Amino acid sequence: MAVRADNTLPVLLDDQFERLDLTSAERAGIQQVLTSRLAD
Repeated sequence: MAVRADNTLPVLLDDQFERLDLTSAERAGIQQVLTSRLAD
């Protein structure tokens, strides 16, 4: 079980994002940034 800290980015564990209190727009934006960085 991962420790959850407030105001943290979602951490990819076991191919699944931890549930954090982010809006769908925030989550989509973060995921897009992470995906674009991995693609570079």
